[in-house]
Amino acid sequence: MNASRIPPFVALRALASVARLQSVTKAAKELNVSHSAVSHHIKALEGWFGRSLFQRDGRGISPGEDAVMLGRAVDDALAQLAQTCAEIRQKDEGPDLTIAVIPSIASWWLVPKLQGFQRLCPNVRLHLVYAVPGVSLEGADIVIQAHKGVVDIPANQVTVRLMHGITYPACSRGYFEKAKESVDFATIDSGELLHDETMEVWTQWMRAAGRITFSPDRGPIYQDFNLLAAAIFAGQGIAQCPVALFEREIQSGSLILLSGRPANEDKSYWMTLRRPDKPACRQFGDWATSLTDLGA
Repeated sequence: MNASRIPPFVALRALASVARLQSVTKAAKELNVSHSAVSHHIKALEGWFGRSLFQRDGRGISPGEDAVMLGRAVDDALAQLAQTCAEIRQKDEGPDLTIAVIPSIASWWLVPKLQGFQRLCPNVRLHLVYAVPGVSLEGADIVIQAHKGVVDIPANQVTVRLMHGITYPACSRGYFEKAKESVDFATIDSGELLHDETMEVWTQWMRAAGRITFSPDRGPIYQDFNLLAAAIFAGQGIAQCPVALFEREIQSGSLILLSGRPANEDKSYWMTLRRPDKPACRQFGDWATSLTDLGA
């Protein structure tokens, strides 16, 4: 390209600012230069084109048709240049990967293991957000949620079952030691029950245990699983605990399983790769499935 066919870039940028803001003063502030510098660039451009590009009167300056057209072209070119620069920088910085995940999986499974993925793919920048009602998942590359039954797989996406969501009655060692004289842990009689969002799971568990007349209508209800987990390990009662998420705590003895009768047998944790053509998305999917009871 013959550079003499294009006016100086700094002058074009000044014109675009003045045309957009319709003020030399505001343009100078936007460009962080002096008022006289912007005026000089405008006059130089008008000399280069051999015509007036702005209309001037006592009230200020307004762009003519040519100035508006040229200003838009400059702004579009700058936007494209910024995008190209960002793409080049990203080659060194690595791609971004946004993972929307429910609080239980995030706190008790994903985050404690995440350094393994970062060592495997050090150039991938992760963004973790909660997948909760009211939060848009539009920008997520990967979504990890809990579902019951079989999950419908959207077209052009990949959905895999990470692990089961089966729960068992459990409590902290602190609660067990404190309440063992007053609570029959074999039947959960007199124990303080803790509920995850509703009392439904405890109700179903009691019925499956043949305790039709026993009501689980006692104990607090926690809207967020992490609040429930905090209550469990603070020694406040007995909860239906997803054993797949609490493997470390069960093995260490800080969480005690009180019954072999399960609940939530139709519940699983699922991962959806919403952009499976994205290399970082596939890398994360392969890594995550390798850690689970189904990927081992």
